[in-house]
Amino acid sequence: MTAAGLGQLQTVLSLGPLMAALYSFALRTDRDGVRRCCAIGVAALLMTTELIAGPADRPLDLKTVGPAAWVLLPTALGSWVRLRRAYVDAVRARAEHAERTRDEEARRRVAE
Repeated sequence: MTAAGLGQLQTVLSLGPLMAALYSFALRTDRDGVRRCCAIGVAALLMTTELIAGPADRPLDLKTVGPAAWVLLPTALGSWVRLRRAYVDAVRARAEHAERTRDEEARRRVAE
């Protein structure tokens, strides 16, 4: 944000620490928390700072779309990884439950 205020272009390298933090945040929190954080981070901080304090000669898409995309990408990726892990855990739990049920059914039939 400070770099945008000083007139520097927001690039992947300058947004790298923020991207890593957002990815980590998206892995550890729920969907609503990620949405709020992205809305505040993208709209309030990046775009507003870039539009107000950034150089006037820079195209609008470099001021808004580029930084927004670089912030939304790690949050989307972090959310996807979190949901994928939850899905794999649910499938694994379901398979373990089915195996236990099958074993219990086999023991019951042998006992009968």
